[in-house]
Amino acid sequence: MMFKYALMAAGLGLFLLGCCDKSQAPYARELHDAEEHFLRIQPARALEILNRLSSKPDLPERYFRLRYQVELRAFQFSQSFKTILSWRKKSSKSHENVVRKVLRSFIRYCTELKEPGLRLEAIRALGELKDFDAREHLMGLFPGGSQSTRITACYSMSLLGDEKRALPYLKDRSRFAGLKGRFLASLYLVQLHTKDLVPAYIDLLSDPDDAVRVLAIKVLGELGAKEARERLQVIFKDSASIHVKLLAAQALIRVGESSYKSYLLKKMDEKASSAAVKILLSELGSIDHLDELKSTLDSLDVEARYSVLKVLMDMNEKEFVRTKLREMLQSLLGNAFEKKMALELLSTFKNKEDWDLIQAQFFSPFQEVQVMAARAMLEFLAETKN
Repeated sequence: MMFKYALMAAGLGLFLLGCCDKSQAPYARELHDAEEHFLRIQPARALEILNRLSSKPDLPERYFRLRYQVELRAFQFSQSFKTILSWRKKSSKSHENVVRKVLRSFIRYCTELKEPGLRLEAIRALGELKDFDAREHLMGLFPGGSQSTRITACYSMSLLGDEKRALPYLKDRSRFAGLKGRFLASLYLVQLHTKDLVPAYIDLLSDPDDAVRVLAIKVLGELGAKEARERLQVIFKDSASIHVKLLAAQALIRVGESSYKSYLLKKMDEKASSAAVKILLSELGSIDHLDELKSTLDSLDVEARYSVLKVLMDMNEKEFVRTKLREMLQSLLGNAFEKKMALELLSTFKNKEDWDLIQAQFFSPFQEVQVMAARAMLEFLAETKN
């Protein structure tokens, strides 16, 4: 794997800068032997020596500096991170650059794994983290990657300033791929969320599948795209899906057609659509249903809960939201999607008191959650650096 060789080179550079201390410091002979194995790309042999030292008292900085690199070379990212935590505790230093290196290496490593959900999560993270050093790595994924890999790589490349090459591919796949490819490419176009792409979003309204059209309806409303008004009216009139009609009505209100609010109010009285309408009205700025949404939050499905929490954040209910997010992460219950959602939202608060809770998710049994935790910590560190 190309990542493997890049990591070896980086590890060697760090090793030569800091590990070759031949003085008679504590455990100098053992550490020298471990360093020799590290240089020969024998991480297992190096770890055998380091493990024997792990219970010894007064371990020097050299031990921790070497150990985290050996574990990194062995792709033992959780162990490498734990070593850094022990090092931080012993030295009372933050070692932020080392933390960044391990987290970035972990995310890049995950971009080459076979599990598709994990791989796409990691590729997406590189772009959204604005990791400009990852551009060559992303280009390397493109030629032999699956369609989903190529689509996601193009999304991240767009975020990293390569729109000229990436956007045409996303637009093409959003129109001519199978449903899975069209949906994924459309999702990423929508996440770019720019008025420059309004013509492409309008084209998505012609997709035969509601899953794609819903994405376009939502973003056109959010952008206040008045040029989409007639197309949205046609969809509202012709769609047999109550979900599509509700979203089209909300989008039409956002582009200036306030008469469609009466439709939403009518549907709010129907049990099957009442909760969805209250969320849509709240997204439009209504505060009439906030208390009810807060009280029923735990009974909503994950996607609806995410929408409500975002609305509440916009409505100055940030402490309520933060408390809920912390509860979700502290709970032993919940699936990977819920944990990822909580991490994504909680990281936006940039509250130092949340660091330990976010950090703990790096050791989650769900690897996708680990990627999101790594991303959240890198965002925290970027804020600290700035």
